[in-house]
Amino acid sequence: MKYTLAPIAAALFLLSGCDNAQNASPQQMTQEVGVVTLQGQPVPVVSSLTGRTTASLSAEVRPQVGGIVQKRLFTEGDMVKAGQALYQIDPSSYRATFNEAAASLKQAQALVTADCQKAQRYAVLVKDNGVSRQDADDAIATCNQDKASVESKKAALESARINLKLDHRDRTHCRAHRDLFRHAGRAGVRRSGYRAGDDPRPGYDVRRSHPIQRRSAAPA
Repeated sequence: MKYTLAPIAAALFLLSGCDNAQNASPQQMTQEVGVVTLQGQPVPVVSSLTGRTTASLSAEVRPQVGGIVQKRLFTEGDMVKAGQALYQIDPSSYRATFNEAAASLKQAQALVTADCQKAQRYAVLVKDNGVSRQDADDAIATCNQDKASVESKKAALESARINLKLDHRDRTHCRAHRDLFRHAGRAGVRRSGYRAGDDPRPGYDVRRSHPIQRRSAAPA
C-alpha cells in the first residue's frame, strides 16, 4: 500500500501557520493605558475688567458773596478741611458797608436818646399845660420810631458783619469757605481779578474719597 506524502505535508504546514497566527494576535491587540484619579476642588474664575473709580460723594460749592477774587488758597487735589479758606475775596466794599451800617446804628441810637428824653420832659410839662397834648403825643411817637430804627440798623449791621466775617480782633475773614472734609477738585476760579458771584459756574467742587467707589461693566 502506497501513501502520498504531499497532502500530509501541506496539511501540517497549514496547521502550523494557524497556530502562529493565533499566538501572535493577542500580543498585537494589547495596548497600554494610563489611570487618573479625579478629585473635586473649587476652581476660581478670574476676569479682567476695565472700569473707573469715582468719589462716594461730590458737591459743587459756590461763593455766597460777590467780589473780586484776590487769591486762590488751595491746590487742586489737596485735602481740605471744614472751615478752611479757599479763596481770598477783596473785602473793601464789604468793609465800607459794615462801617456805614455801624455809623447808621450809632446815629439811630443817638436819636433815641435825644427824642426819648424829650418825650419824657413833655410828659411832665403836659400835666401843667406847659405843652399841648398833641406835642406830647408826637414826642412819644418819635421816640418809638427811633427805637424801631435802631433795631433795623442792628439787623443791617449784622448782615454786613456776616458778609465781612470780622472776628473779635477785627481781622478780615472775607473768604469763601466749605463745610465738608473732602478733596478739592477742579477749581472754577483760576485767576485773580475774577468777580465771584457773577458767574453761574461753581467756584470749585469737593469730593469724598474715603470710601471710594469702583465701577466696571461685566460682559454679558
